[in-house]
Amino acid sequence: MKETAKAYLNWKVTHAVVTILDGEDFDNYVINHFICEYKKKTGTNISQNQCAPSKLKKEVKKAKHTPSSQMLKSKELNIDLFHKTMKPVEQVLKDTSVKDGISDIALVGGSTCISKVQQLIKEYFKKDPSKGIIPDKVIAYATAVLGGIVSGKDGFNAIFLIGVCPSSLAIKTTSSISTELTPCNTIVPTKKSWIFWTTANNQPTILIQVIKGGHLLAMETPLLDKFKLSGMPPAQRSVPQIEVTFEIDANSILKVAASDKGT
Repeated sequence: MKETAKAYLNWKVTHAVVTILDGEDFDNYVINHFICEYKKKTGTNISQNQCAPSKLKKEVKKAKHTPSSQMLKSKELNIDLFHKTMKPVEQVLKDTSVKDGISDIALVGGSTCISKVQQLIKEYFKKDPSKGIIPDKVIAYATAVLGGIVSGKDGFNAIFLIGVCPSSLAIKTTSSISTELTPCNTIVPTKKSWIFWTTANNQPTILIQVIKGGHLLAMETPLLDKFKLSGMPPAQRSVPQIEVTFEIDANSILKVAASDKGT
């Protein structure tokens, strides 16, 4: 489950996501707390034990589903994660400049069943989130709708699905600066090209590094993949024109191509 917020406003699709935040993260916060507490009291680090962490994880999961003082303690330990779930909500509303007038709020993913998450949503929007769809079944429901559209099943003709690129995509260029080719929330399928130049005389190869965008400095963003364009003929720097193309299909599959326009 990814904690995700989306808004569909005037045909504009806005999407924000916390890429690493699910039920395991909540469990791990509590597990690490007990490991540290046990080490303080006994001097023993049970994380190095083969069996202890798995037993502890089992008990934490059991306590998570039991209304008790232990559950309240779990909420206290995870307060940072709970507030982190609101970041994509705030971002998506900031991008659309809309907060008032939202008619419904759908929860997606099992972790949104946690009462504290629902409480934060209610406090932020001043209204209860929708209980019409079980959060654990939202993705399955959407998949069924997509299947109905693709198969041409009656009753699905009026439904229009829009896919977006959840993160901006960029190329790492000289001096570790990133050049964004596909902005976040670009509707897919899409295809975009950009022209780059060599930085040295008689440069035989160019390293193409594809990164997640969102930051001017490439070092601040994760590397997705890289490849080399080789066999370039000798030329003065800035003369060869290297065209890099990003193509994202309807299934959000990215294809990257690079070519020397002079050859």
